[in-house]
Amino acid sequence: MEEEDFEAYKKSSLFPRYLDPVLVRMVKPLFVRGDYDTAVFRAFKEVEIRVRKKAGYDNDEYGRELMVHAFGPNGPLTDKTVAKGERDVL
Repeated sequence: MEEEDFEAYKKSSLFPRYLDPVLVRMVKPLFVRGDYDTAVFRAFKEVEIRVRKKAGYDNDEYGRELMVHAFGPNGPLTDKTVAKGERDVL
């Protein structure tokens, strides 16, 4: 049991401390268990949900398409104070 506890501690110490508290609650347990792919998936899913909500979009957009629309040149989440060349989307 001590070895398992040590492994869990090592994994949890790798987890970034500067993330949003809600995101941490959702994904840190998965990360500590070593379920990295699910932790990443859940984190991206939460980011998509928040971007969709802040941009005022329906549930029909996701992934790259969602981010391009939300943060693109005419997107509702585009920071207009940033120079145009620095906010161009691929």
